[in-house]
Amino acid sequence: MDDDRLTDLGPSGGGGYDAALLDHWLDGRARVDARSRRGLPRGLVRRSLIPIVKPLPAGRFRVHGSNAEMRWEVMREHGYVVPNANFFVRNHTSTPLIDAQTWNLRVFGTGLRGPATSGNPVRFSYQDLLDLPARTVVSSIECAGNGRSFFTTQQDQIMTDTPWQLGAIGVAAWRGVPLSLVLERAGITRRAVDVMPYGLDPAYIADGIDYGRVRRPIPVTKALDDVILAYEMNGVPLPPDSGYPVRVIVPYWAGIASIKWVGQIEVSATPLVSYWNTQAYRLFGPAYPPEGTPITTQVTRSAFELAPNARLPARSQEITSPD
Repeated sequence: MDDDRLTDLGPSGGGGYDAALLDHWLDGRARVDARSRRGLPRGLVRRSLIPIVKPLPAGRFRVHGSNAEMRWEVMREHGYVVPNANFFVRNHTSTPLIDAQTWNLRVFGTGLRGPATSGNPVRFSYQDLLDLPARTVVSSIECAGNGRSFFTTQQDQIMTDTPWQLGAIGVAAWRGVPLSLVLERAGITRRAVDVMPYGLDPAYIADGIDYGRVRRPIPVTKALDDVILAYEMNGVPLPPDSGYPVRVIVPYWAGIASIKWVGQIEVSATPLVSYWNTQAYRLFGPAYPPEGTPITTQVTRSAFELAPNARLPARSQEITSPD
């Protein structure tokens, strides 16, 4: 593509300008920082922050707006770990395009000592995280709503959210820095009770209400246990749709806890709340209290690597006695 294409079109060049700049980013020639989106043309913000960046061929994915689930049959003969190209995508809004060289992680809150308590955050650059001791965790990420469509098809209950079948789950080898190490460097104290990562994706707006960026607290005991700040997925830097440059991985918890595109972490001496633990991702019904119960850990589930409604030919096998 001609490098002068952007200049020739100019900011008023319509959708062609937006498409050209997106092409530049995908080719590695444009640097789009999530914090500088206000300086971009309005059309570019909509186009460059497209719901999902990676290709979504129909043979591998079912697309549900800003979400895409993997077709189980594509995992045949792949084994346990899902290739990055096949990994499902769960976006509340859209995938931001972030420059790791200008990205930094802000850690702040009343659960820290020193200046970070009074609003002066401790900052970590991407290189800072790369320089810290790392570990690899092989863990699944599963949307809490995985399998939701079966409430309709099998139980005659009308569901209005993403009609996942079984493809909103994936296993990967995540490499990154233990969150406990970052919190220790930031000055966590014994007063801390909750840790809340914030994403850098656009604010989530529903029914005219702006809930802000996706965020959800986890108890400090879990944060200091096995949680990591991952920057690699299956041996390569995180793809944009999977949280580049850094995401949280909370093993054994519902996917909403593993915040993507993390930009800041609040460490609090008092319990923290957000839309994602007070209104969404809670269980309601006769078996639960009126205010509901927050979804945390996930149970282990399995599925055959077959397409829905697949038919297997019956085959008899003669059994002979070893005698």
